[in-house]
Amino acid sequence: MRLLDKHAPSQPRLLAVLLLFASVLASASQSNAQSASTAASAQEKPASYATARERARTIAQEWLARGIPGFNVAVAMDGKIIYSEAFGYADLEQRVPAWQITKFRIGSVSKPLTSAALMRLVEQGKIDLDAPIQRYVPTFPDKGALITPRMLAGHLGGIRHYKDGEPDSQKHYDSVVDGLERFKDDPLVVAPGTKFSYSSFGYNLLSAAIEAAAGQRFLDFEQEQVFTPLGLLNTTADQPADIVPQRARFYSGAKGKSTQNAMFVDNS
Repeated sequence: MRLLDKHAPSQPRLLAVLLLFASVLASASQSNAQSASTAASAQEKPASYATARERARTIAQEWLARGIPGFNVAVAMDGKIIYSEAFGYADLEQRVPAWQITKFRIGSVSKPLTSAALMRLVEQGKIDLDAPIQRYVPTFPDKGALITPRMLAGHLGGIRHYKDGEPDSQKHYDSVVDGLERFKDDPLVVAPGTKFSYSSFGYNLLSAAIEAAAGQRFLDFEQEQVFTPLGLLNTTADQPADIVPQRARFYSGAKGKSTQNAMFVDNS
């Protein structure tokens, strides 16, 4: 600010004071607006949380009405879980209610957890996404075309998916490498890298590569590098012979038919 001479008219001093006062008012107004916005946001969040919770409960009741035996529901907003509740039964015959820690099969949600393990290895410099898969799984036959971990993770490896009846297999495999015998000698369904072709077996092959690159059992690496860091305290392998606390019974059913016990399967 320029200094004022004592002989000069008083208007510039008054103007400077007014400008300063105006800037203070503007700052106060902006601060009040921010406070009002924060307060409004704080009021909106509980309301939106309540709406989300009620919506989840409504959907859950619809599922129960369809005859789904039991399940858990969780809703996350703004990076945190705002609602979690169990519905129905974990065991229909014994009338055991489902709890929030009941373990249900997550099926192909296993794939993003496998992808997370893959990227942990990438961060650690232990796996090359674009290397031939045989670098990590030398027992997997050469198919005459390059297949890489990146392709497998994106369902671009050309590996086939299940045939009829295969998801109901009762054969046990002691390791992910042993399980490759189910498909390793079969022809590719598309040329690798050319077309999306969904494949659970492709992820079995990717799991074997992860195991080799990590230098430890696949499930141990998942536990140490994915489940534990993410706080997935109730996530574990669906090994049929193991005693798994809070594991649900499994059921099957079709529209218009009564619920039945699901046949035994071995997901190893």
